[in-house]
Amino acid sequence: MVLPGYNLSPLELEGAIGSEQLKKVPGIIQGRRENHKTFASLMEQFPMLKTQVEIGESSWFGFSLILTETLSGRRSELVETLTKYGIASRPIVAGNFTRNPVMRHLKHTRLPALSNADQVHENGLFIGNHHYQMIKEFNLLESALREFHK
Repeated sequence: MVLPGYNLSPLELEGAIGSEQLKKVPGIIQGRRENHKTFASLMEQFPMLKTQVEIGESSWFGFSLILTETLSGRRSELVETLTKYGIASRPIVAGNFTRNPVMRHLKHTRLPALSNADQVHENGLFIGNHHYQMIKEFNLLESALREFHK
């Protein structure tokens, strides 16, 4: 606490707000799932960009892309193109965490080659999703990917 004498713990208020917010979750997930259908359809035009396949019922908080074939190794170019179109991206999780500089500070066992993690690290990226309809955003994504794919 900054000042003595104040012991404010808004946990009950946060709980009440959270309880109301939880009622919105099914609609949020449904909106994200609808956006995934649009995303999956759009990505059929770009077979060299591998996308996540649903194996259950995902909430689709975002979409991953992995550059393959002739696009492999061009991740930074894709990020630059997406940024030019105002599309934010980030690494998929942490890529290959064993390649993270923090590893030199951690006691760990040397692992064998992690080729799949390396593929995600070098050629993967992630773009976000939302629960509202993203027609404008998907049009921008399509334009950016067409420019990049030239």
